[in-house]
Amino acid sequence: MPFVDPAFDDDKLKNIIQYFSINPDEMDKELHRYAKELLDTGKVDEAWQVLLADY
Repeated sequence: MPFVDPAFDDDKLKNIIQYFSINPDEMDKELHRYAKELLDTGKVDEAWQVLLADY
């Protein structure tokens, strides 16, 4: 079961959260887009962290 890693640091994730924080629906879409990008490059753990950042 994946868990939130407090040491995970990602500038693109920070930018998404900052830019879309006023519109949760759009932020959710952007987080999923970014997670897909990470999955497409084989970065499964990072994709989980992006998705877990929304909770």
